[in-house]
Amino acid sequence: MKVVRDYTGISNDVKARDSFISEIQAANKYFNEKPFPSNESDENAFIKCVDADSAKQYCPERWKAMQAWIKNTDKASKCIDSLSLISLISCCNYLSDTY
Repeated sequence: MKVVRDYTGISNDVKARDSFISEIQAANKYFNEKPFPSNESDENAFIKCVDADSAKQYCPERWKAMQAWIKNTDKASKCIDSLSLISLISCCNYLSDTY
């Protein structure tokens, strides 16, 4: 909870937790601009969209969001590497997509 209190600046555990949950669930924390269409998030999508090629064809909104995530993560890892920090990201600099 210390990390949550430090992040939110709220000393009360319950209020800090609630604020933190709201923060990480905020729409601007996601890489899709709007909810995925139902055909990209139903049972069939998990069968049809199994890799980058099939996701690009059958789940284009999920594919675009994944590309944005990969670009953002790659940028963050390069930033961390440039600071000479040892981290999981800089040690394992291979990104893999899972649809």
